[in-house]
Amino acid sequence: MPAENGRITGDLNWDGLHRPAIFYAVATTFCGLFLSVLDGTICNVALPTMAVELGVSPSDSIWIINAFQLVIMMLLLPFASLGELIGYKQVYLIGVAAFTAGSLLCAVSGTFRFLVASRVVQGVGAAMIMSVNTSLIRLIYPRKHLGKGVGLNATVVAIASVAGPSLAAAILSVATWEWIFAINLPIGVATFILARKYLPDNPTKVVGRKFNWRDTILNACTFGLMIGCIEAYSHGMDWHEVAIALAVFFLVAFIYVRIQLREKYPMLPFDLLRIPIFSMSVGTSIISFTAQQLIMVSLPFMLMHNFGYDAAGTGLLMTASPLVIMFVAPVAGWLIGRIHPGILGCIGISLIAVSCFSFAFGGEHISRTGVVLRLMCFGAGFGLFQSPNNHILLSSPPPHRTGSASGMLASARLIGQTSGAALVAMMFNFFGLRAPHASMLLGGVLAVFGALLSVMRLGRKNMTRITGFIAGTILACTFFSAVPAEAYTERNIITSAIDTMEIDISHVTGGEWFPYPEYSDRKGWTALFGDSAAHVVAEGEKYLGYQWKTIPATAYLEYERTGDRQIMEKPYDENRRALNVLALAELAEGKGRFIDDIANGLWYSTQMTSWVLSAHQPKQSSGRALPDGREQIIDLGSGGLGALVSMVLYLFGDEMDSLDPSISAAVRYAVRRNIILPYLDESLHEAHWWLAEDWKPGQIINNWNPWCNSNVLLCALLTEKDPAILEKVIRYSALSADRYLNYVKEDGACEEGPAYWEHAAGKLYDYLKILSDATEGKTACLLRNPVVRSMGEYISRSYIGNGNVVNFADAVARMTPDKSLVYRFGIDCGSREMADFALYLLYDGQSFLHPPVTLGNDVWRSLESVRSRGALAAAADSLNALCGLAGFPAPEYGDNPAVPQLLASLREDVPACIWYPETEFAYMRNGSGWFLAAKGGYNNESHNHNDIGTFILYVNDEPVFVDAGVGTYTRKTFSHERYTIWSMQSSWHNLPEINGCAQIFGDEFRASGTRCDIRRRMFSTDISGAYSDASQCSSWVRSYRLGDSFLEISDEFALDARVAADTVNFLVHGNVTIGENRREVLVEAGKVTVSLHYPSSLKPSVTYRPTDDPRMRAVWGDRLARISFVSAPDAPKDGKYVFRVTLAGN
Repeated sequence: MPAENGRITGDLNWDGLHRPAIFYAVATTFCGLFLSVLDGTICNVALPTMAVELGVSPSDSIWIINAFQLVIMMLLLPFASLGELIGYKQVYLIGVAAFTAGSLLCAVSGTFRFLVASRVVQGVGAAMIMSVNTSLIRLIYPRKHLGKGVGLNATVVAIASVAGPSLAAAILSVATWEWIFAINLPIGVATFILARKYLPDNPTKVVGRKFNWRDTILNACTFGLMIGCIEAYSHGMDWHEVAIALAVFFLVAFIYVRIQLREKYPMLPFDLLRIPIFSMSVGTSIISFTAQQLIMVSLPFMLMHNFGYDAAGTGLLMTASPLVIMFVAPVAGWLIGRIHPGILGCIGISLIAVSCFSFAFGGEHISRTGVVLRLMCFGAGFGLFQSPNNHILLSSPPPHRTGSASGMLASARLIGQTSGAALVAMMFNFFGLRAPHASMLLGGVLAVFGALLSVMRLGRKNMTRITGFIAGTILACTFFSAVPAEAYTERNIITSAIDTMEIDISHVTGGEWFPYPEYSDRKGWTALFGDSAAHVVAEGEKYLGYQWKTIPATAYLEYERTGDRQIMEKPYDENRRALNVLALAELAEGKGRFIDDIANGLWYSTQMTSWVLSAHQPKQSSGRALPDGREQIIDLGSGGLGALVSMVLYLFGDEMDSLDPSISAAVRYAVRRNIILPYLDESLHEAHWWLAEDWKPGQIINNWNPWCNSNVLLCALLTEKDPAILEKVIRYSALSADRYLNYVKEDGACEEGPAYWEHAAGKLYDYLKILSDATEGKTACLLRNPVVRSMGEYISRSYIGNGNVVNFADAVARMTPDKSLVYRFGIDCGSREMADFALYLLYDGQSFLHPPVTLGNDVWRSLESVRSRGALAAAADSLNALCGLAGFPAPEYGDNPAVPQLLASLREDVPACIWYPETEFAYMRNGSGWFLAAKGGYNNESHNHNDIGTFILYVNDEPVFVDAGVGTYTRKTFSHERYTIWSMQSSWHNLPEINGCAQIFGDEFRASGTRCDIRRRMFSTDISGAYSDASQCSSWVRSYRLGDSFLEISDEFALDARVAADTVNFLVHGNVTIGENRREVLVEAGKVTVSLHYPSSLKPSVTYRPTDDPRMRAVWGDRLARISFVSAPDAPKDGKYVFRVTLAGN
């Protein structure tokens, strides 16, 4: 008589294998598991090589990984169910065979498509192995030793995870990428033979149960769509396509779940999920693996981009976690029979939380030891959690459902890992450079919830224990996160570096640090100047017999009388330039022709009462513009002149002494009197506000800090002979420069604008480079700090094209960055983007030019441009040769790339859309040549304009909607009258006047709710906080959306009352025509004409503003135009204005 359907038959008392069979069986399962886990990571290192050899893009090559992982996720549960029907051993055997065959196909793949298809075959085999692996562990081990087996299983996973990248690197060093797959063949064959002989058959089966193909298809579709949607969203796919995919996913998932709920033995094991301890264990597993990926995916970015480790160092540090898991997981398995798994799991996941929080709040410079300890804490926690949790998942279901439990365990792991990786990608979209810290913080929060879920498995009778564990978790996390919290805002990277090294003062004071040849080393200087020597000498000859310009008292007093700075500064700057150029010419020629004029320049400088500019003299006690020789202070001018005379004396000291030793003595005395002693005088802190000695929150630290500190440091290093004073200057300058770095926002944006970049980020680079040279490179690591690098790359990313730059605040809209500075900064901070940008700037429309020596009045920049000239010139020659330019013959082999393609390649590292979340700047480009820059921020930024929410728009490098910038500096520019200047006012920016009110200056007037979606090229910010209470505005959200061929500007507002009309202003460069019959305004800007479409409720008008200031006229020509759209005085107090910019005729 046939057995009754649904009845369980077989050996219901099965309790594992006996020795020695148990050892052979375990070794067999571990071999298959090792291969399947290993191949999930081993390809990562080889992807770039595969992409090149197979002729596909890096983004397409990701499918070599995705195809493997996606198939596994889709088929885990069906194969687990199949194992319950035909036997775990049989599924395992087929899986090993399929995996081995797939590996062979991968090894012989000749095309990308064939390789991806072969990876699918591999994935099918891996899914079979993974789906029944833990079920086999339960069959192999007796119940009392099951914890040990689970622990060893976790150890194998850890070893395979860490071995993948290392093994791939070793193979690629001696063989081609095909061998990454070929090594699987002997192991796969051996595993198949061992599995046939030593793995046990299922001891039980369910009579009449059949494999459900419908459920298999629905399961594959459900999980495939789920993973696909997560990956699509995290990698920036169009949100419309993601929404459609999500809708299909929810529909398929709904159908699948409804069917599964009616099944007696569902493929998606709802019967097991109804067991509370099983479902809670699945939940904690998903949470723990999500936290794991949040750490393991974001940590390399933190280590490399935030802490400055290289790839090799990062890989080595990352091994700390799996190595600890290897040791802890077996111990945790042994403890299962002695301590409740819920307690072990809680302790483990609590350690994960502690690790996450300590990374999130550990500051910007966690030491290697600190990183290793945190990773060891994470590894210990994960190992302590994984084994007990897996034990519960395997032991709680009935024996005939072990296969589904095994599949659910593997599925939970993959769901968690995929979700964690996707969350990291989302963090980068939302938080930019802060993403690693945000990911760690999220991981810690999830782990705390996981700890709560873990201890809930102890039951209600243990509520006191539950409370104790959760409280302990939170206290531990709080302790670990609070200890370094202060260091997070106080980076102090310079003083930290100096404190950890020994400064050889004898080396510094002796001059051995000086990075240039001695004047007498003619070969050295000839090699450095190269073909630029003739030009430099010619420039120097213009100053032979130079009459040093005396600055009378009335030139200083003119600043008090009329606010005119230029009458004093022009002759002052010309004297500095003359001395600098004369010194460079003598270094280039070496014949002594310029020595007398150099001596005159040094002597004249020492006889000045003060080196401070008239506009800055009022910081002295007298408060007057005329210098008082009894009190010396330091400003931008005095520091620069001090550095110049110090450098010139150092280079030509012997020559000056041969004329008269009094010259050298006078220079050293003047530098000490005007620079060194005032710098160390604590009574001058108020005058030297830029030191930020008494800085308080809300105060500004701007470019003066690195600018002055770099000059003072150079003066001390070149002239100070007292080691004690020199060391004091070095340490004091480090403290001050650190305050600037602490103040700078982590995104690296320069709120003063690109025109000030050379004097802000550029001067910080000068300071760090001088310090690095003086300490024999011991502080060179500071140049590779991620914040410093971000500050450097800001100039590249703010360059629009054709000499145009983003010009918020007091920045000019047109400038050419110092090519030498950009190149040197890029090389030293490790930014290819910056180095390529410098090469891009060398192109003049005809060829790539050799860089000129930087003349002017900054001696350090001049000499550094000489030092880097050779490398830049060689690069220019290489680019010209590549394109057949500048007399170089066209290449005789291969394709000759067009110059536009080469120029584009030099800018390929610049992201199309950039979001600076702390500074609240957003830059966006579309594929049609449109560039949008918008800002949030607050109205007390350095060189502030009242401009919260404004934007600029360029089309094909033509300025259309603009920021006027600033005119020539006068006393009014930096006085209480600043905001009487029209270009500082919000009414002359691309902003609204709300209820007749303009924006207000002050730290408290700031944007709120600023958001940027770089994938959709959208930016929005609530600017209501920038207006006074008189505006009666509770909300005014200014939004921008840059489409493929349009810009949409919207103002959505809510007023408490309507008291006056709104006026929405746009400042444009070009001629304006207001249409008579259509709601559009035409703006003819150079070669581009755009249409500005506006709401019917607004009335347009145009006002032309003459640009009578020479500084503005040089940028904008004779005038700018302001288009004003005015509402009715009684317009609704709630509403929305929408403007749309398109090319004319579209």
